[in-house]
Amino acid sequence: MIGTVISHYRILSQLGEGGMGVVYRSEDLKLDRTVALKFLSSNLVRDREAQLRFVHEAKAASALDHPNICNIHGIEETDDGRLFIAMACYEGETLKDIVDRGPLDLEDALEIAVQAAQGLAKAHSLGIVHRDIKPDNVFLTEDGLVKLLDFGIAKLMGSTQMTRPGTLLGTVSYMSPEQVRGEEVDRRTDLWSLGVVLYQMLSGRLPFEGTTQEAVLHAIVKAQPEPPGEFRGKLPPALERAVMKCLQKDVSERYQGMEALLQVLQPLVGRTGSHLTRQRTVGQHKLFDAQGLQPYPGLASFSAKEAEYFHGRESQMEAVWQKLRRERLLAVGRTLGRGKDIVPASGCGPGQAARLGSAAGVPRRISVPVAAGSPRLKPE
Repeated sequence: MIGTVISHYRILSQLGEGGMGVVYRSEDLKLDRTVALKFLSSNLVRDREAQLRFVHEAKAASALDHPNICNIHGIEETDDGRLFIAMACYEGETLKDIVDRGPLDLEDALEIAVQAAQGLAKAHSLGIVHRDIKPDNVFLTEDGLVKLLDFGIAKLMGSTQMTRPGTLLGTVSYMSPEQVRGEEVDRRTDLWSLGVVLYQMLSGRLPFEGTTQEAVLHAIVKAQPEPPGEFRGKLPPALERAVMKCLQKDVSERYQGMEALLQVLQPLVGRTGSHLTRQRTVGQHKLFDAQGLQPYPGLASFSAKEAEYFHGRESQMEAVWQKLRRERLLAVGRTLGRGKDIVPASGCGPGQAARLGSAAGVPRRISVPVAAGSPRLKPE
């Protein structure tokens, strides 16, 4: 597939693979943009039910115009009859990538939950239940924006199910009790699953665990989880109550809509000050300790007194000074994570250098290579 042209898309690289499909980064040759193409798995091409669910995903997601839901451009078919969905391609990582590294900062967990709840509230307002909320289906862009993915098993409330009664749909650990029992579901199933995700972000573990799938399913239906604060220290009481209310076995005892959950969570975000909204660094949450303090001051402050915390910039700083002797302004630009902020801050005085990135209107572009280094940069 890599390098081939399908319709007006050139396949560039594989982004991921799931039970129903494979996703590729691709170039839209008509509009000159990068997109993601999701192809129905080759082993499901002749599976009528899988085809219907794949088309259903495209229709369900395309009806949802919301900043926290992945944009769908369209659905097409290859010459040999293989379906694919064209959708927006975002830079960032899934929430699964993040939670696999451990519990999140309280602020980031709250902001992610709020954004996800806002996207789900939009879906619910149009009568659509996602039914498969899990960290794999929550994407964090580099700008700190949450995008809900994969509406492949979404259900239009009040419609006839596409699957046989009693069929399990969803990922086991995030299933609601009514899903486990094969019962009819509504928006409160998404509230349960979002509660599981929030529990995991806060505690670094799942509320219902077991050594086998059957044990997990039994725990979901019968077991009472410990409050998430038991595994990370004290949490705001309102937040802990909200998580546990989402995880009530009886749907009538949960929040009855996403709006009710948002009424609890949103004031907490404003009180704590999320890194997503303040610094857009959710993917780097491990730079902060459990108290939200920065253990590596050089990565947080960028003032002269922190110069001792910067590493391996001697040659780069010399190159900067040589350029500054000839040029009035120097723009430091490079790919993400290569130390653009550190170079001007660790050795240049205020006003002597500035990080402009790709700002328009700069008449001449000057490039100074930046690479990681090990020696400590000593202050003068």
